[in-house]
Amino acid sequence: MSSKRLISLLLVLAMTVALLCVGVYADPVDEAADPAAADTVATETQPAAETPAAEEPATVEPAAPAQPATVPAAPATPDPRTDGKKVLTIIGDSIPAGYGLSENVNSLINQFTLHGATIVDGSYPQILRDEAGFDVVNKDARESYTAINFLRWIDEEYDNELAQPKNYYLRWLSECTFFLPKIFGAPTDDTETLKANIKNHIASSDAIVLNLGNNDTFTMALLDFFLRTEYYVYGMAAQPALSALKGKLNLATSLDDLIQMFGGTYADIFTKEEEYLQLFKKNMDRMIRVIRQLNPTAEIYYVGMYNTFEYAEPEDDAIRDFLYQAGVDLCNKLEHYAKEECAFRNDIHYVDVMGTQVWKSDTIYSPSYWLRFLVHCHPDYEGHRFMAEQIMKAMGMDGDTNCPLAKFVDLVSTSWYHEPIDYVLKRGIMDGMTDNMFGPEVTLTRAMVVTMLYAMDGKPSISNLSPFNDVVATDWFVNPVVWAADNGVVSGYDDGSFRPTNPVTREELATMLRSYALYRNKDTSASGDLSAFADQSAVSGWAAESVSWAVGHGIINGRSGNRIAPKGTATRAEAATMFTRLCQNVL
Repeated sequence: MSSKRLISLLLVLAMTVALLCVGVYADPVDEAADPAAADTVATETQPAAETPAAEEPATVEPAAPAQPATVPAAPATPDPRTDGKKVLTIIGDSIPAGYGLSENVNSLINQFTLHGATIVDGSYPQILRDEAGFDVVNKDARESYTAINFLRWIDEEYDNELAQPKNYYLRWLSECTFFLPKIFGAPTDDTETLKANIKNHIASSDAIVLNLGNNDTFTMALLDFFLRTEYYVYGMAAQPALSALKGKLNLATSLDDLIQMFGGTYADIFTKEEEYLQLFKKNMDRMIRVIRQLNPTAEIYYVGMYNTFEYAEPEDDAIRDFLYQAGVDLCNKLEHYAKEECAFRNDIHYVDVMGTQVWKSDTIYSPSYWLRFLVHCHPDYEGHRFMAEQIMKAMGMDGDTNCPLAKFVDLVSTSWYHEPIDYVLKRGIMDGMTDNMFGPEVTLTRAMVVTMLYAMDGKPSISNLSPFNDVVATDWFVNPVVWAADNGVVSGYDDGSFRPTNPVTREELATMLRSYALYRNKDTSASGDLSAFADQSAVSGWAAESVSWAVGHGIINGRSGNRIAPKGTATRAEAATMFTRLCQNVL
């Protein structure tokens, strides 16, 4: 057998064990239609001055839109954010789970050391917990879990789809990844605990890190021919297929023999890679969509792939270069997906972790390299530190250069508005007036407010015409205004106008925000005591309930002289604060 064939055969066998012990993330449901298609974010250009504007008397209390039946509400549990805590949730596979971080990395036993729900010392979740300023860090990551596992827990319809005969194979793979961690030592109640908590963790998070798909799409391409044979012969009967295949494996003398034994060809590996890549993209779109339905405001960070063979030895070797290039190609494809193809590409932050250092090992020609591959394809301590730093960089935590405020010359990083403007910039709720001017003291207009609310709702497609006589199809704000009118967030004036350029008053703004909360089916019963303000009588009768609601939720506070100033206007910096409080306290 040639050295190339020998190494390839060892790679297949190593990846076989990797599937069972580390996990695969490329197994989406074969649906007739892409579930994310209806949620594609509108991309039309709008002026940077996307700021809140006020609303006048709310004559209609809009009904909340029906939520998709696919996403049941998260169980009612205390939300840590109500205590002012910042919450981070990490969802992923073996890497954030801390797989391979052990005192003796070269021990074969270390390849079966699973960590369950604990945050492992030296892992990037531990570094984020200690250095990124989050009060609560939930680590919903497990060594062998896939995107399917997480989707089944947060999307009931998806779980039902897996029960259909056409999806039996995918469900079988999912059940394997549920079951195998228990064999290798994961806590017996780990799965049920994770399943019970994950929706609450998502719903209560300020930030969510997704670390799915790393180095597993190509693994699935390599293993597909093997696993399908295993499934069709033994999977449906739930029998241990590996033992039955033992004799057949002894007959293989080359990689081609092995692949042909299971009905495939060498070229099938790369055909399958593309197939699983497309399925993985589909599942990730669906997962992000469901996460957004559970939590419309959390920042989502998608951690890209690193190349498993980046540091493989020996250098300038044909086989090593072949493996390295295959890794580079796949990393580039997933990066392109996250940045250019994903239906929610404007809703996620891509984290580039290329260059992540993995555990050093012998050359690829040494049997020990493949025997310890499960550990040595994972980041070492320096690799985890690098990944944590890249995530914090994406979060704007590496100094002024990458802070969202840094590009605006009219913003001062030490000012009171730093945190709220940072919040709305990161979530795409607001943008600059120009490329380098934010305009913190610019007075809001009504068009600006509906544009911000429209952005918070994901900028859905608009088909209706403007109902207002002063808003036409060529206006930059036409889609936000039509969306707001269609959903009862605004109502306009008696003369049929919307008056988009009018400055918004504080009581109008409170009315618009409350109308949006009603549209989102949020509880609007809480109210504040307006009698504490010296100018209570200045609040218009039609706005009293909304102003009281805004005060009760801390969205609007009094101004100097103990005044609520209902007829006063609001600046863009003040709007950033109000929208931040709306997201944190109400939505």
